[in-house]
Amino acid sequence: MDLAQALKKVPLDDLEELEDKLGLSLNQMLGEDVPKGKVFKGLYWLLQRTENPNLTWEEAGSASLGDVLDLAGEVLGDDEDPEEPSTESDGS
Repeated sequence: MDLAQALKKVPLDDLEELEDKLGLSLNQMLGEDVPKGKVFKGLYWLLQRTENPNLTWEEAGSASLGDVLDLAGEVLGDDEDPEEPSTESDGS
């Protein structure tokens, strides 16, 4: 699932609440000069609420960076295992 697909499931009330909490529009959240800690927390909260509508802002704040990166990998389709090193001989 890509980010656009994940965002399609997000209730508008949740998106509006996130924008209010951060004081940023969704487009601004993805900008270069934005504090990423708040944005990561916000996107984690927003995307997790599709599965857990009772997740609070405070609970999202206790997520680790690893949790956020794992969720981002799922959303962006980055959940495949890395390639294993080749075991083929080079003929030497």
